[in-house]
Amino acid sequence: MTISSNMKIMWSIILALLLFMLTLTLPTSGFSIPLIPIDSVILPKNHTPEERHHLLAEISRNQVPNLMSLSSGRKNNPAEEFMNDLPSIIQIPNEQLLISYYVTRIAIGSQLYTPYLAVTTAFADTWVQCDGCINCFPVVGGNFKYKQSTSFQYLQCRDPLCVPRLCDHGGLCKYNIAYGAGKKSEGWESNDTFTSPSTNQTSIKWRVAFGCAYDNQNWSLGDNNLIAGIFGLGWGQQSILKQLVKETNLRFSYCLPSSTTPSKTHPLLSFGKDAKISGSVQTTDILLVQNRSIYNVNLLGISIAGKRLNIDPALFKVKKGTTGGGFIINTGTPYTHLVRGAYTLLREEVVQYMMNQCGKRPTRKGVFDVCYEPLRNVTLPSMTYHFKGANLVLDSKAVFEDFNSTICMAILPVSDAGINELGAFQQTNHRFLFELGKKSWFLNKPTLSFAPEICQ
Repeated sequence: MTISSNMKIMWSIILALLLFMLTLTLPTSGFSIPLIPIDSVILPKNHTPEERHHLLAEISRNQVPNLMSLSSGRKNNPAEEFMNDLPSIIQIPNEQLLISYYVTRIAIGSQLYTPYLAVTTAFADTWVQCDGCINCFPVVGGNFKYKQSTSFQYLQCRDPLCVPRLCDHGGLCKYNIAYGAGKKSEGWESNDTFTSPSTNQTSIKWRVAFGCAYDNQNWSLGDNNLIAGIFGLGWGQQSILKQLVKETNLRFSYCLPSSTTPSKTHPLLSFGKDAKISGSVQTTDILLVQNRSIYNVNLLGISIAGKRLNIDPALFKVKKGTTGGGFIINTGTPYTHLVRGAYTLLREEVVQYMMNQCGKRPTRKGVFDVCYEPLRNVTLPSMTYHFKGANLVLDSKAVFEDFNSTICMAILPVSDAGINELGAFQQTNHRFLFELGKKSWFLNKPTLSFAPEICQ
């Protein structure tokens, strides 16, 4: 056999292997669930922009200590600076489980218990409050009556999903999660059916391991609370993404409409083959950090109205030895958070830009400190996040929030020991696609892709 023939055989084998690997990464099924803005659930239909702002500010307020609970080895709480800045006048009607801006609804068990669950990409665990709890928050519609579900099972300690291996004397798996600000949830890891409508409105059902909570402390919820637990989409063994890997293929997407977009339906959180993106797509790597369930990306810098700011990129890096630092993508947080060192330079540039445009200094409104009365014939600045290999360009409507009587830069500071995060407000009218199982030369290379889109 000649050398040429050998080379042809070798290249045929390599091509066959590459085609085989490609088929492994193609999603074989998919599904979608609704992403419901929490303000549409708990605020009255005739609510004012100020009421909505107060709600979103309170969720942002809760997000900071929740994220910092992922950290270890800190003597001081980096959330304190932001928490202390918030005015005491913020009061939310019928205070809810304000851990996320978006909620969803999924039927659990044979009796199809259908609560609202807070959707979060910051935590991997899913749990729901169960009947018989010793420390409970009120839930309209009641807790999950697991004893009435014929499909309910406790998770055994030997089960691979019992991570970390926390067990009771009877060999049953337990969980214990701290969320910051004294919030915690404890219970049994269990297994039951989750049922959701697919995109063609037929019911689809899976068995999912989740927490059956019997001890929920310091949630301080009102009597009209509708949310019964957490739907975890973070990176971790217990994440819905990994449990349903055949359906999700470790990929999900969403497109968040702005609050001013008229719509009779809610946006969808799509998985597997339903998770698609098109148009002017840009892609950057996702940095999965050990012991962190959140999705970090490599942010190199920020521009305002095309001017690159002199921000030290180290402010956006993950801090070694802790889970602080980094820049994460988080739909659960309404407003973007930047560490103080980056926020100060951003604020200075925006203030100077507005001085050149209209000659006015900013005022404060609630948690925001760059606000102006409605301005005529003034072009508000755009903003660009420069990621490694990709640029997220935002028009002024994704930088400033309009409260009718005032417009404010919708970005908040945290201390330099905190975590930077791109909030939901600045993700509007873009499609985001997370691909956690993406391969590059046989190696796992998770990516985040995004493209502008008019979201409905």
